This record gives sequence, structure tokens and C-alpha cells, in this order.
Amino acid sequence: MKTGFLSTACSAVRAVKMARLSGADTVIPANRVPRIKCGSFLDTVEGCVICGSQSPCSFKGQDAARHAFALLDEEIKRRLYFVPKSGEFVERARFYSMLLRPALSEDDYHEAMLLILRKYRHIKSLSGR
Repeated sequence: MKTGFLSTACSAVRAVKMARLSGADTVIPANRVPRIKCGSFLDTVEGCVICGSQSPCSFKGQDAARHAFALLDEEIKRRLYFVPKSGEFVERARFYSMLLRPALSEDDYHEAMLLILRKYRHIKSLSGR
């Protein structure tokens, strides 16, 4: 499979030529939209910081967080796969607070929320949001 701008442009020109040779009056190029397939807690920013190799959360806490995430609706999971946009950090932190509080021990909950908030602060400092 070819990749890159030049091969994409060549493929588009080739498709237009073939369509015109076959008698088409107008040619509307179709763009491919990448499909992102995710499905794991580790596909989220929060999952990476809670279950990452440097995480101080216990293995029991990591498993409980994964299980709580797995119980969410697919549409909610899909929204959480991307980094929060400006103005969404507080709402998302509250969401994870409500999700994790009943699932984790008190120590693991506080540690997980501290990790999440630190990561949000880091993201905001990088993006200047």
C-alpha cells in the first residue's frame, strides 16, 4: 500500500482520468476518512496515567479502574479517547471522579485523581490552552 502525498495525488489523477475515459462528465473525488478503532481504558489519557508503568496505583486499583471504564456506554468511551479540549478539563475531571470514587479504595482514588489532574495540567501547559 502506497502512502504519502505524492502517491495520493497520483491515485487521484489516475482515478479522474479513468472516469473521464469511461464517459463521465463530472468527477467528484472521494476522500478517505481514517477510522479510529479504540476500545480499551489504555486508549485514554487517564488510563495511561493510572495504569502506566510509572503509576503508584496498586494493581487492584488499576483493574478496578479498567472494569469501571469497561462498563461505560460505547459512545461515552469514544468521546474519552481524545485529549480534552480547552474548557473540557474540569468537566472531564468531575466525570472521572464520579466514575472512580466508588470503584477504587480511598488511597487509590486520591492517587488516581492526582495523576489525572497533573496530566491535565501538563497537557494545558504544552498546548497553551
